[in-house]
Amino acid sequence: MKKLIIKIKQPALKALFIGAVFILFFFSFKTGLAHATQFYVDSTYQPQGQNKIEATLKYAATHAYFYVEDQWFNALASNEQEEANRAILNLGSQFDQIIYLRETAIFGSEWNPGIDNDSKINVLLTEMVQAPGGYFRPEDEYATQNAAYSNQREMVYLNTLYLTDTKEPAYLAHEFQHLITFNQKNRLRNIDDEVWINEARSQYAITLCGYNDVYRDSDLEKRVNHFLSQPSDSLTNWQNNAYDYASVTMFVHYLVSHYGQSILTQIIQSDKTGIASVNAALNSMGYTETFADVFTNWLVANLVNNCELGVGQVYCYLSSNLNYNNLHIAFGDVAGPAVNSASFTRLAQNWAGDWHRFSAQPRDYQAFLNLQFSVSLEKGFQVVYVVTDKDGRQRINFMGLDLGRGLLNFNDFGTKITQIDLIVSQQPESDLSNFLSLKPFTISVAVQNNSYGSLAEDSLVLAQNGKVYLLRDGQKQWINSATIFESRYQWSDVKSITDGDLAVYQEGALINTLADGILVRPVNQDKVYVISGGQRRWISSAQVFMALGYQWNKIIAVSDNDLSHHSYGLAITDSSIHPEGSLIKGSGPVVYLVQNSTKRAIKSVEVFNDSNFKWDRIITVSDQEIGQYGNGAIVI
Repeated sequence: MKKLIIKIKQPALKALFIGAVFILFFFSFKTGLAHATQFYVDSTYQPQGQNKIEATLKYAATHAYFYVEDQWFNALASNEQEEANRAILNLGSQFDQIIYLRETAIFGSEWNPGIDNDSKINVLLTEMVQAPGGYFRPEDEYATQNAAYSNQREMVYLNTLYLTDTKEPAYLAHEFQHLITFNQKNRLRNIDDEVWINEARSQYAITLCGYNDVYRDSDLEKRVNHFLSQPSDSLTNWQNNAYDYASVTMFVHYLVSHYGQSILTQIIQSDKTGIASVNAALNSMGYTETFADVFTNWLVANLVNNCELGVGQVYCYLSSNLNYNNLHIAFGDVAGPAVNSASFTRLAQNWAGDWHRFSAQPRDYQAFLNLQFSVSLEKGFQVVYVVTDKDGRQRINFMGLDLGRGLLNFNDFGTKITQIDLIVSQQPESDLSNFLSLKPFTISVAVQNNSYGSLAEDSLVLAQNGKVYLLRDGQKQWINSATIFESRYQWSDVKSITDGDLAVYQEGALINTLADGILVRPVNQDKVYVISGGQRRWISSAQVFMALGYQWNKIIAVSDNDLSHHSYGLAITDSSIHPEGSLIKGSGPVVYLVQNSTKRAIKSVEVFNDSNFKWDRIITVSDQEIGQYGNGAIVI
């Protein structure tokens, strides 16, 4: 049968572990456990290239037997043997009390009792070359008539190099997940899981068991560093290198942080594999997102890692260890004033991010940035762009592709806009990945003086057809009703534009929602609502209305159509705190935006106006209420 070796590569580590009490280990030997057994091993990792070694049972834990290679152990000095014995006892304790319990709770059980009709698994500590942390051989799960070199046991292999290292339990956690996967996928569902998702689960098993809790010098920190050094590695195309492990580690931690550990349970217990198993898991848990949606959000999170952006905090890792300081991509192609035009071609792999940055130095004139993207076949390509302005604010949008071509135009490049990041990815309908799927794409960029008059970024323009648009990030966004316009903007800011000048902008998303903080009454109802976090929330009584500092003359009548994109939120019955999207101030001069149950100080009058906040919507509240909110990020 085909032989599959699943392994993790580790650098040589020499830190010593001083731990468990030796007398307990010594007691184990006096119970008659020690006897020698021959085992088949992977010759690739053996110093002499042999495929069979002799090992002795050193410790029988509740859920595992621990064997140690005789040749390696007998070559140790007596004090080194004692240290190894203590480390084995600790490893057994870690497996019984942490690894086995936590992993079987999430991933399910290994084959138990397995092919050897024994409820314990076998852990073989053997000397290895190439410094892998360990490996798992699926052939051990078959009878010898089907796999000649099978040990006919539920078994994993660990490198003796790390036996006295504190990281050894993490390697055991990783390999045990592979043993569980064989039972859940191969034996129970008769399918071979794709390597990348199998390895992703094993990498998360280390975190699940608590071995990444301390970030410094952890496996997670090492994977982050590898990822940041090569973030364009394909997620699904497994080449068994450090960058592959890094990519799947980052993805699975993002996935679990947003969808919970139960998504791993759904994935491993699915009768599907790879991307299809992720889609099935999302669907079974009631999510509308697909793997492609999660993958795209993950790519953006790797760049911005900012929970304040987007809806539902999708553009960040919800993990303290994977915060912005520890994880964000900071590199790319730069187009400054000295580079007025450039064009380059890249090859896109399946399910990999390709990152490009276009930065501008400050300038005292309005510049116009033209970005063009082209690919021979648009199907399966996704292009996301992130616009950063001079105050550090970021916006995220998607480039529309027409017959494989996309065009973006940006005013104020170098004055208001300081940076454009482009994230290109190939997302094929099939989840099969190989290098033959590499597809070329071309990006062209040109910087020139603004040839479109005085129109600036975020301009409001009146088209010749009577529609009003917001010009932002190279797109024109139609504001589809006067009521929605007035909730956000001022008519005095609107300028006329010709069809020719408007034609250079792509059609962007429709602006069809009312601004947060506005008080509304549907034309066919008597109820009053406040728009909060994009939802309409009923203010339950006149007493609550007045206590919140609202004014009756600020209520506007709105049509059902203008409210159609606002779902119903929870009724407001508590007047002690203000709802999401409120603008509040205490006795001091600072104005705050209420967001995510925090108060976000608005940096300046300029920022207030640029954000299209309305001065007449500021509510003065008590300093006691101000103190109830935690401090959020400053609005800049």
